[in-house]
Amino acid sequence: MKNLIIISLILLMAHLAHGNCDGIKNRTIDLVKFGAKVNDGIDDGQSIQEAFYCAAKLYVADSDRRSSVKIVFPEGVLQVNRSLTINLRSNSIQYPGAWNGGGIILVGRGAGKSILQTRSNGTLLTIYPRKAQPLITQTIEVRDLALKTIVANEGSALRIQEEYVQDTPRSHQLSINLNMQNVLIDGTAQGAYFREGIHARYLNRPVISNVKVRNSSAGLNRSNSSCLYFFYSYGVDVNHSECLNADYGINMNFVAEGDVVSNSHFHGVNTGVRMYVARNIADVPGPSNTDGKITGNTINYRRHGVIIQGKSWFTIAKNNITYQSNNQHSGVDIFVRDSRKVSVTMNNLKGSGQNRFGIIIDEVDGGHSQLTYIFKNTIFDANTGIYTSSRTDFSIIFNNTFNQVGRKVGLNGSNQQFFD
Repeated sequence: MKNLIIISLILLMAHLAHGNCDGIKNRTIDLVKFGAKVNDGIDDGQSIQEAFYCAAKLYVADSDRRSSVKIVFPEGVLQVNRSLTINLRSNSIQYPGAWNGGGIILVGRGAGKSILQTRSNGTLLTIYPRKAQPLITQTIEVRDLALKTIVANEGSALRIQEEYVQDTPRSHQLSINLNMQNVLIDGTAQGAYFREGIHARYLNRPVISNVKVRNSSAGLNRSNSSCLYFFYSYGVDVNHSECLNADYGINMNFVAEGDVVSNSHFHGVNTGVRMYVARNIADVPGPSNTDGKITGNTINYRRHGVIIQGKSWFTIAKNNITYQSNNQHSGVDIFVRDSRKVSVTMNNLKGSGQNRFGIIIDEVDGGHSQLTYIFKNTIFDANTGIYTSSRTDFSIIFNNTFNQVGRKVGLNGSNQQFFD
């Protein structure tokens, strides 16, 4: 009998040591206590997934859902050979007003210290937020952490996949806040890459700060690969971040106004920054006619430096954009399509290539570009400095500097004004 009691105690202690979800205090989960071990090269996927199940359980168990659950990563490398998920979708409570619905926090000891590494080909971590509700927000926070692959990976390092209800107005559904700071997404091992560093959908004002997505040169040649991809999101703010080797540095589809990309670096990309907004304002999630900007960035590109479509009251300013000449693509430093009241100013545009354009104002698919201000830009070594298509109105061009440019300005729209 005595031996049976001892054995029972040992089993109980082992259970607690490997993470008893009912014994978690302060809504903080330590992965080490769930059995994860660093730097041993052994798959910790099951232990980490158990911790993620626990985090979801604690979140759902909070009837008010106002508090966040924190998951703490230890210093060192945690190896996983599977895709991980955090599922917060179970949510039957209808909140009676506007408040913060809590969320999930993933925190490490530093981007170069806490590393979650995968050998598998597939998304490393998927977070399923709770179903969106009007006026209720949920925060997903990731900081001081590295997500790493050592294989050619067709998945994402991090995917935010909101459950979307088709019969609810889109602007009411954008209630998921993503806050990422000091995060390294690393695919720099020989031949390695993530197809997407971050893939996020239906977000409200996400902030991506000091996030570095780095792939090996193999990542550059992956069609539609992106360091950062956003779909149906509002007010995206990317700042002081970095992209190395991808088809797109930042790729935004059906985003709303208010998007900002600032003080970031893009190297080894075919297209640096792409933003697309549906021309039908009913398809734009969130308020329209608010400003946004692409400013203070360094972009070394092979196809487009910056391309925006369907933007309004938008500024592209103080960027250093360089065309890396190649045999596959002609270069366009700044490409403005179907947009109105866009200001392109104080950009330094350069690169070697007879097929290169500095700035193009254009329309596609029956759209229109209107009232574009282009001034105080420096354009160096281009076939054409500034070009406007026939369906552009009121392009106003003045005080630009042209060096080694074959044709300074080609105007084809109506009411165009050029002051050298």
